Amino acid sequence: MQNSSKLADATPPSVPELSSAMKRLRLKILKSVKPYKLDEALGSLRSQLSTEKNETSRLGSLAAQTWLIRQRLQHLALEQLPTVEECLDALEPKPNKLALLKKVKPEEAPTPEVSAKAESLNWEKVKILEETVVNGMRFFKDFVIEVNAEDAKKLVDAKKAEIVSQDAPASAETSETEDTPKKAAKKNKKEEARKER
Repeated sequence: MQNSSKLADATPPSVPELSSAMKRLRLKILKSVKPYKLDEALGSLRSQLSTEKNETSRLGSLAAQTWLIRQRLQHLALEQLPTVEECLDALEPKPNKLALLKKVKPEEAPTPEVSAKAESLNWEKVKILEETVVNGMRFFKDFVIEVNAEDAKKLVDAKKAEIVSQDAPASAETSETEDTPKKAAKKNKKEEARKER
């Protein structure tokens, strides 16, 4: 009595997985006999096995025959056996889900909501009074930058920047942003060289 319970509890030994190369070879061999019924395909592969010289092809043929035998056992209850082609769906590689996704065409014109948001942002020019960080970007003293109105207000309230008037000449603002200490030193050297001539 105990022996029968041990048999019921026993799990079947795990079947080793075939390598991907062997799976491809098995599928290729099975596709060569796919119009045949399972029994006819098995007989055909057995006859080919005796003449096959290549060891890898023999292993692939044996893997295909094993698969055919398993399919035959699964379909024992049926009066008429299916063809190999009808059973091959389980072996066919599954299509990549990403390959099935269609590419979405980008919108040609921005939606009214997006364009309204962009227009509602007011940009203001501010002159940095002391070194500070704005939105993860570091800015040094005397730089003139353009930020949205909210950030400009925060910088002015923190006394780290002052708003540059809109009617100020643009050339003065750009010269401040373009002049770095190295550029200023080069300009001074060039001016001194001109004066000496």
